[in-house]
Amino acid sequence: MNWIKNPWLLAIVSGLLLSIAWPPVFFNGIIFIAFVPLLILEDQYYRGENQGSYFTLQVWLTYFIWNFLTTYWVWFASKSGAVMAIVAHSAIQTLPWVAFHFTRKNFKDKLAYPALVFFLLTLEYVDFNWDIMWPWLTLGNAFAKVPSWVQWYEYTGLAGGAVWIILVNVLAFRALQQGKAMAWVKPAFYVLLPLSISWIIAANYESQIDRTIDVVVIQPNVDPYSEKFDPAKADEQVDKLIRLSESKLDTSVRLLMWPETALTDNFIEEEIGSYTNYRKVKRWLAQYPNLTLVTGASTFHFFKEGDKVTSSARQAPNGQYYDAYNTAIRMRYGYPDVFYHKAKLVPGVERMPFIGYLPFLEQLAINLDGTSGTLGISDEATVMEGEGVKMAPIICYESVFSDYCTEYVRNGANLLGIITNDGWWRNTPGYRQHFDYARLRAIENRRYIARSANTGISGFVDDRGNVLARSEWWVPDAMRMSLPLISKQTWYSQSGDFLGRISIVLGSLVLVAGIFRRKTKKGY
Repeated sequence: MNWIKNPWLLAIVSGLLLSIAWPPVFFNGIIFIAFVPLLILEDQYYRGENQGSYFTLQVWLTYFIWNFLTTYWVWFASKSGAVMAIVAHSAIQTLPWVAFHFTRKNFKDKLAYPALVFFLLTLEYVDFNWDIMWPWLTLGNAFAKVPSWVQWYEYTGLAGGAVWIILVNVLAFRALQQGKAMAWVKPAFYVLLPLSISWIIAANYESQIDRTIDVVVIQPNVDPYSEKFDPAKADEQVDKLIRLSESKLDTSVRLLMWPETALTDNFIEEEIGSYTNYRKVKRWLAQYPNLTLVTGASTFHFFKEGDKVTSSARQAPNGQYYDAYNTAIRMRYGYPDVFYHKAKLVPGVERMPFIGYLPFLEQLAINLDGTSGTLGISDEATVMEGEGVKMAPIICYESVFSDYCTEYVRNGANLLGIITNDGWWRNTPGYRQHFDYARLRAIENRRYIARSANTGISGFVDDRGNVLARSEWWVPDAMRMSLPLISKQTWYSQSGDFLGRISIVLGSLVLVAGIFRRKTKKGY
């Protein structure tokens, strides 16, 4: 056990344990001891057993290993995005541990360990809401492969999973310190208690269904690197989408979903009726007057003279300003189109962080999804209505944002729809993680999910997070299912990430108190 005395090995072991506990790996239970080596490491510094100022670097090493082994696939889509997600974000993730160590030195254990929960939840809340949004490794996502463990997410959301993980890790660390077999009863109890609550909820849960509708999702499987954004192939791709749709459609289908950026013509929204492929789709929809199509597209909006120009606007050669969007369009024959612009943008890909303060960073944005530079966004989570359905048009990365998805539900969504293009990441864990995370959105909001991916995994998920049907990787597919619509809102749908907001307040109070206490001790 000499490795326990080596702080670098402790950091490495913690990073490895976090990695093998993470989806799509099936060793989920390891998450309950994954932070124990890191807690031992901090304790050694607290007691003065480790000398020097390497604590922050060693915590960073833990997070770097975890980020690298679970999200290395970001490199295939964006090298700059990978550096930001793996290297820079690992540094940001060390901050709660630095704050915890500081608090422990000032207030001892009784306040320090609860404060660790506050600090970690504060970082996760910030991760969902600031310019460098990267909540992929939010701790509550650890249970995406085992939704039966966390049916209580309908009350707490992801933050409840983080509290559970940290609580059990701290109790396991304290049991290890005591060195007695009976000391492990407490951490075991706190593993089993939430599991039991989850199983009780599942056993007594009944879906409150308003009605059911037939839904079709399409996976065209177009290579995003070599084909998808080739203007010469835009017509061919529309034809393929229609052909796949026809294989499952009849007059009873009410909702059809095509994936993110399925239409690649770069439509100017005010002139969309003049585009050939748009008119082709509209004419085709005339055969199905009760059908609502929700499709992804790349669109643009040009600002008129006197309009307020957004911070994301770029300037055309003629001097006119315009916004580019990653868009979901609701199309239905005889009805006006509804546009929703993706609001949660991928940092370094669809949005350069802090361009409102550092506009020169815009030049570093890379080309992905058919446009480059910072995209415009919608002001709210728009719900798209059809024949009885009110669908949330969640675009790709947005499905990771649990708090944001509740906005769709509060705005009336009775079905969660996800349109995405996961082919950027190639055949790696990325697209599987992305699909599994959506299963947690189903539990949080008690909504069925229909998912249409360009490639990756398309399919259907029920309101317990169970997969009803799924496609295979890199295979064109069309899938049909009758899905229940649910309008009742869960506690989490109504309140959003209340644990995160509470933690910001409590964590800030602890830090301020610690700073004041330290200055008082030094006689400042």
